[in-house]
Amino acid sequence: MLDELKYFKAAENNGFDPMHDILEGVAHQILKLVLRCFTKQKKYFQIELFNKCLGKFDYGCIESRDKPNQNFTVKKLAEKGNKFKQTAAQTWVLLRVFPFIVYDCGHIPEGDPHMKLIILLQVITYLAFSNILNDEMVEKMKESVHDLQKTFKQCFPTVTPINKFHHLSHYSYNVKITSVTNGFSCMRFEAMNKLPKGQMRNGQNYQNVPFSLAKRQNLKQVAAVINRNYYQRVDIITEKIVPRNEMPHANLLQLFPSRVCLVKRLKIDGVHFRENVAIKYDDNLRNTKSFAQIRFIYYVDEKFYFVAEHLNMVCFDEKYNSYRLEKNDEIILIPEENVYKRKTYNLWVIGGSKNVFISPQYYDEFK
Repeated sequence: MLDELKYFKAAENNGFDPMHDILEGVAHQILKLVLRCFTKQKKYFQIELFNKCLGKFDYGCIESRDKPNQNFTVKKLAEKGNKFKQTAAQTWVLLRVFPFIVYDCGHIPEGDPHMKLIILLQVITYLAFSNILNDEMVEKMKESVHDLQKTFKQCFPTVTPINKFHHLSHYSYNVKITSVTNGFSCMRFEAMNKLPKGQMRNGQNYQNVPFSLAKRQNLKQVAAVINRNYYQRVDIITEKIVPRNEMPHANLLQLFPSRVCLVKRLKIDGVHFRENVAIKYDDNLRNTKSFAQIRFIYYVDEKFYFVAEHLNMVCFDEKYNSYRLEKNDEIILIPEENVYKRKTYNLWVIGGSKNVFISPQYYDEFK
């Protein structure tokens, strides 16, 4: 039966799930080993300080619900095994925020190979969870996986890497013969199953469980389908009508009606837009893509407008694997069609710096 499928051959196709391979596998082993090395062997900082820095870091409204647990201890780092108690989403945030935390905790020498290991894993994760990959990015993935395995052996010569390291070596080839690895990710599957799993646990009713849960899911799906536009689903969560001339930066709103709809929170295709989050937009003045921090959102004639503060690009900081930006008090009006609506961003800061940072999760250079 499987051999009769036109586009899938069981003996020729491999579906590697980056959620389990990376976020619940390789990332756990590497992060645990690096933390053990930094706290026990090199003594850059104590694990209690690491937990404290995790707790006080400002993750921003978008990722605050997935902020890592402050549950690292000397005992847990010394235990056998490679797992620690963080969900896949928490591990993803922890991996991206790790350089910000450890450089705040203590002095890490420039060029430390363990930090190179972390950055390489960040690059692989970025590519593995991207919905679009070109030939250059696939080659980058192949090289990064090779460098990761080589650097791991240099940093931990006596440690055997888990089998999921080997899975990574097939990612670039598998992209060419099937599809992007994110297409095989269980992140969405696990999220959608969280509700019925919770209902079963809370209801304590284990009679005919599949029928009961399937019925609840079907009712939920029917409710979601009714009166929904799935081309671009827009949910205005909080709004009010305000006089245009009483708003800050009213000079940017001169072409608007005398009373406008001020939107506090907005969701487009599941992506949240609100005050203080950053967006990417087509900057016609500079003829490039730029970032800006939202100040206000207006809804006029069935179209959204963003009053935002433009952020100057300083560089892509290899140390933090993030965009380094600076604020310049330039307030601009951005029409909806110029905004990249696939993703919004938190602005991360580090002590003693006037700059802000955006840590990319995956490729999002398309609207």
